[in-house]
Amino acid sequence: MTLLPTRMNHALRVAERVATEDILSNGRVELGTGRGNTTLALRAVEVDPSENKAQWREGIELIRSAFLNDVFSYVGEH
Repeated sequence: MTLLPTRMNHALRVAERVATEDILSNGRVELGTGRGNTTLALRAVEVDPSENKAQWREGIELIRSAFLNDVFSYVGEH
């Protein structure tokens, strides 16, 4: 389980950790994500609460791209 606003956990680093865990566990890893839920926690890492959901979605898209493509480029808003 990981929180995905990019200031908390960058999506490519999450993808790297999950890929490593997948290898070490012989394919038994499952990824769960969250957005963070309190304004106080989000502001502590300088995430605008109104952009939280968009950052989470963008992180998921980036992780999917990393798993599905050997080489890719990604241009996001965050």
